[in-house]
Amino acid sequence: MTFVVLCERTVHKLNRIICMVLAAALLLTLSACGTDSGAPTAPALTEGSAPVQTELSTGDGDELDLSSFIASFDKTAELEGQDIWNADGVRVETTGIEYDPISGPTLLISAENTTDRDLTIQADSAAVNGFMVNVGFSLNLPASGKTQGSVVLPYALLALADIDCVATVELALRILDGVSFEAVAVTDPVELVTTAAEDYEHEYDESGQTVYDKNGIRLILKGIDESRLFAEDASLIVYMVNSTDKTVCVQAQNITVNGYEITSAMSTTVHPSKRAVDILTFFDMDMEEYGIESIDSVELSFKIVEEDDWRVIDETDMITVEI
Repeated sequence: MTFVVLCERTVHKLNRIICMVLAAALLLTLSACGTDSGAPTAPALTEGSAPVQTELSTGDGDELDLSSFIASFDKTAELEGQDIWNADGVRVETTGIEYDPISGPTLLISAENTTDRDLTIQADSAAVNGFMVNVGFSLNLPASGKTQGSVVLPYALLALADIDCVATVELALRILDGVSFEAVAVTDPVELVTTAAEDYEHEYDESGQTVYDKNGIRLILKGIDESRLFAEDASLIVYMVNSTDKTVCVQAQNITVNGYEITSAMSTTVHPSKRAVDILTFFDMDMEEYGIESIDSVELSFKIVEEDDWRVIDETDMITVEI
């Protein structure tokens, strides 16, 4: 009997870890430059300082309806063909943009390989209107061959950043050997400008509670998404601003809900002069294990590192979010 119970608990823990890994792989990331709305700034965090008490609301009924967002999304912007990479016998170009009614705006990609080895083309990074966006793009390109593909900009990620029109897309590619998967080249981001760019101006919503504002980095907690618009489980929405000239990675750690340590993760890359919005998911299986029926408090801390060498820029003390 004891053996059976231990096995069940082990499987349960493994399931939680698998969910955490899958969620981390699908973390929502996005960012952009804009004006400061005057959100309050928390006291500077120093070693040994008291936890920051942050009160957030869970929404007042004025919650985003994704279907309405998709219906109102501007689908008139067009994109002309443009090279993203053209060197060393490999050419990758955009040939236009289409608007899938379910998944999101879609960049049409054409690729040609005149070398004698198979290649794989992947998206290294993407930003829409200055917001970092995770896109799942991978294209197999045979030796001496041509192929076509598409880069989908998911509506859910655009909604998280309140992007209702594609004005610009910055896209960088990673070109891999098709057999060894070693990197052949990593391109610099190329800006793709649509016909909407000239008249489009994004209004950046920086409302919420600023819990970190140092070293050119700002972190704003936007609230708890208990309506589960952006994930199958409840989540904390985190807004990040990188005003530095370096690519940084913002990581959430030491996460507890109602005093219980839970299995969750957030690691978000934010390029220079970009912004990102991401979510920290609270899995139902954790809530059920600890008997949590409603989120009363959340505690966590953040680590900020430089992506190039993983040098730690700063680590916050524990931040207590009172709901």
